[in-house]
Amino acid sequence: KADALRGQRVRMSGYVRSNAVGDWAGLWMRVDGPNREQLAFDNMKDRPIKGTHDWTKYDIDLSVPEKAEAVAFGLLLTGGGEVWMDDLSFQVAGKAVPTLGPIPDEWLHSAPTNLGFEE
Repeated sequence: KADALRGQRVRMSGYVRSNAVGDWAGLWMRVDGPNREQLAFDNMKDRPIKGTHDWTKYDIDLSVPEKAEAVAFGLLLTGGGEVWMDDLSFQVAGKAVPTLGPIPDEWLHSAPTNLGFEE
């Protein structure tokens, strides 16, 4: 449940070891809202784990909106090979930490703002 995380930036950290990953692998985290609506998601596809690597630490930072109901997470593998994860942790990251995944819709404006860069 997302109850204790609402309104905060959350960092999921964990170690991944890979062996002969054919396509790509990555940790993933998703924030769901009412009716399982996806509010935030990152699966490391833009920074994939490929090939063979010893234990390496990876992070995912996502904002958890007030309407969030659940946070789901895991490890994915496409294209064959093997992956392992260990020492997962979750901590409040603070809003100064940029998210690596998509920008939440509530941060988007309906029209461009601050076009003169005075703010």
